[in-house]
Amino acid sequence: MAKKNLKENNLSDKIYKIIHASSFLFFLYAAGVILPLYYRNAYYDIMDVKAELFFILMKILLPFLIAVIILKICRKKRHIDFLACSILYLLTSSFVSAFFSYSKADAFSGRQGWYVGYFTILCLSLMILTFKDEDRPLCSYVNYPLYLVCLFEFLLTISDAMDLDLLSMRENLDITSHFAYFGTIGNSNWYVGYLSLFVPLFLSRYLSSEKKTDTVFFFLTSLTGLISSILIGADGIYLSMGIAALILAMQTLDGIESLKRTSFLFLVFSLVMFFIRHSALFASFFTFYDSIGLLLFDSRVLIITAVLSVMLFSVSLFADKEKYLNRKKYIVISVMLILLICAVFVLSEMISFRGDSLDNYRFELWRISLKQFDRFDLFHKLFGLGPELLRNVYASMYSKYGIVYTVSHSESIQVLLTMGLSGLLAWSFCWISLLYMFARDKACFNKEITGFYAGLFAYFAQSFVNSATIPNLCILALFVISVAGRKK
Repeated sequence: MAKKNLKENNLSDKIYKIIHASSFLFFLYAAGVILPLYYRNAYYDIMDVKAELFFILMKILLPFLIAVIILKICRKKRHIDFLACSILYLLTSSFVSAFFSYSKADAFSGRQGWYVGYFTILCLSLMILTFKDEDRPLCSYVNYPLYLVCLFEFLLTISDAMDLDLLSMRENLDITSHFAYFGTIGNSNWYVGYLSLFVPLFLSRYLSSEKKTDTVFFFLTSLTGLISSILIGADGIYLSMGIAALILAMQTLDGIESLKRTSFLFLVFSLVMFFIRHSALFASFFTFYDSIGLLLFDSRVLIITAVLSVMLFSVSLFADKEKYLNRKKYIVISVMLILLICAVFVLSEMISFRGDSLDNYRFELWRISLKQFDRFDLFHKLFGLGPELLRNVYASMYSKYGIVYTVSHSESIQVLLTMGLSGLLAWSFCWISLLYMFARDKACFNKEITGFYAGLFAYFAQSFVNSATIPNLCILALFVISVAGRKK
């Protein structure tokens, strides 16, 4: 009898592991490879078709997810922590919002907005809850197809800035809109979330990689990712860069080797940027480029960056490693202070440079949002109008500017209007739980996870000026799973 029970347990273990591993790999490649690359009618319906594909993929995956959850409960492998409670609270709050909305079908699908309806929230929440407790190697080579897709997107972005249109996605697009869309991602504002997640990860991997092939690969992804971040012309990316810089500073200053790699990267970066700014290949691009990124293309800024990079590289070649380690604490404090001073300077320059066009109508959009929220009755203040049901709220923006707004261009305001104070509290708890994990895991000192956390909080920073999209939320879920699925 004991042998029979042992065999049954072994069989159950094998079934669980097969379903679990295959389900995760399916989601990994669906979210990180298929979804970013998929398009149908160029940029005209790119958000719609990616949502369509996501719904199909999730309908395939959901039965397997449910099977894994049932097996987890049977095997007593469930683990309820602060993150899980926050996600369950978000699920409950968004369900109430959707169920009592004026259009349950639209709240469920999210088709009035960018398709982040209850179905999307449910699927991605279940994904995190299902896979978050499983330990897996974060730097595994199974992730490389995702990284190759990123490199492809970054290179495509650079070619798009040259107006080469390698995929013929701009053929029927007005010339004034050519440089508002890039790669197979779409609008530059949607691209910000994607870059915010991956570029800090690549920078971290570049600084910590031990194999030469990995170092070269992550150097390329870091360099092209940084250049793409500036070329897309979306100012929200600089919020991401600021947060990522603060988190990665500790890793950058960890030792002489990381200093050497950082200085070399930024030397090459400044040279490539100088070439882009003065090359005839990018002449059309700069005719329409309207971003604070122009400050980074200034020759004086690039020359200073190049000179400082050369000086830092020279110091790293001859510096005494032991003396550096002894003084590292003071160096880190000094660099952090310099970064904060630079942040204040960049912010003042940005305001001066952009003037009245700083917000791109966002401030007015947010004012309308808060005025509308103030008019809500008690129930709607608590639970909102329902996921993605804001088309009517912003009708006045169309009559004034001729632009159709269906989202708030700020995740926090979007959640406040669509899921109320309850939903905003749940959303906040999710990020607070990640911040708690960041502190608990001492992520700044752990090279394996620093990049994932840097990507997560870089995404959080840009979320205040951009709304969520399905492709970005899928990658966000993968990053959350990566940092949560570790043995403590």
